[in-house]
Amino acid sequence: RVGDSFAELNAAVNLFTQEAAEGIAPKPDEIASLVDATAEAGEFEEGYRAIINFIWSGSGYLPVDRIELVVSEGRVRLADVPAPESIGPYLEVSAAMCLLVPSARWAEADAALAEIKDHEESAATRLAFLAVAGGLAFRRGDAKTSKQLLEELQPLALASGELQRIIPMAGVVLPWLARTGELEELRSLMDKVLAVVDRH
Repeated sequence: RVGDSFAELNAAVNLFTQEAAEGIAPKPDEIASLVDATAEAGEFEEGYRAIINFIWSGSGYLPVDRIELVVSEGRVRLADVPAPESIGPYLEVSAAMCLLVPSARWAEADAALAEIKDHEESAATRLAFLAVAGGLAFRRGDAKTSKQLLEELQPLALASGELQRIIPMAGVVLPWLARTGELEELRSLMDKVLAVVDRH
């Protein structure tokens, strides 16, 4: 679909996302140029999707502050059109999970979660919300809330069959099960996670 701006921009977002999954770090300058191109083409949803995918793809490759700078600049470039309701909450929960919690900005993460709590329309947003909120509750020693959220998260993430949902779930649910002493469930879940990732 050469000459179709949506198709070209969509493919560019998919390409850097897939490359990150294969061990190739996303390049911040290229992401900034891509967001500019989406704004120029009027493809604002693809611009926001590029920002979201960069948040996820850059984690583990780039420092949090570098990712956050690209995200902030991208938001400015797209400021003429707010993020669509379909992905706006997912952008906020992604930033909370990948940028705010890892940099110990829990109060900011709480505020972001409070803003999106009533707008969890997509399954992806709900899964990320449960992982962030449940993980924060666990870190704070809130046994009741962490149990409620993480018990909802585990089957939903496994049912998705998607690595990007299952691995973040495992990152909070496995230590929670270890801490609460539910060792049989811990072993069972670990076996399921290892099967999904081909035991890597």
